[in-house]
Amino acid sequence: MKNKCALGLLLSVFFACFAMVASAGATTYSFTSTEVVAGNPFAWQGALDAPTAVPMGDKTLSDVTLATTFNYYAAPITPAQFTLTTVGTPALDPGFVLNAVPLSTQALGSQDATLAFVVTAPTTAPIVDVSLSFVGGILPKAASAASATVTEFVYTNSAKTTLLGTLTVGETGLTFIPSAVVNFAPQTSIYVVKDMSVQGDGAPGAAAFISQVTQNFSEVPVPPSVLLFAPGLLGLVGMRKRLRG
Repeated sequence: MKNKCALGLLLSVFFACFAMVASAGATTYSFTSTEVVAGNPFAWQGALDAPTAVPMGDKTLSDVTLATTFNYYAAPITPAQFTLTTVGTPALDPGFVLNAVPLSTQALGSQDATLAFVVTAPTTAPIVDVSLSFVGGILPKAASAASATVTEFVYTNSAKTTLLGTLTVGETGLTFIPSAVVNFAPQTSIYVVKDMSVQGDGAPGAAAFISQVTQNFSEVPVPPSVLLFAPGLLGLVGMRKRLRG
């Protein structure tokens, strides 16, 4: 009976660790870019240089596209300057990090990048919320017409049939929003369109930038809980039989 109790406790610890690290790991991908319109030096588009479906914990990332535009006063920017790193940890909240270091401008410059993608989840672990955060802002930190913002739209599918929610982070003037989250009914697939924009205000020395954008997709923590119950009950059964004996 002692062996059964010990086994139950050991399995409980094992599954607890499994729930935390089973989806660990990170992989970095880059974008390939081509000019949107022949002869247009201010607009580029690209696709993720990765397999059709990229694993992201127990979810998959697919149909990833990135389009960039900039005006005459800003430095040229292309999707090839961005990198995307998928992160499977924590297991219940996988996501990715987009390194958007090229998004920076001064004076009257303007740069914009639009990232679109599909996230698919298993029926046993549907997506119930999307969270968004960024690293960036405007300098100097004072009232200004400059801005660095990320606005995201979450739909049920690429046809944009139903809007599940909108998130906005960034800095405009004295308003700074570092992170945001939107909750919705469980979904096994969502389509996301993310617009990242930096705008200068013409002031000497002022700058707007976005250096990193982080995205996570949460699920209800039912599967790991269920996994923990089984070995725990096994241990209790062993203890009960031992007491009766």
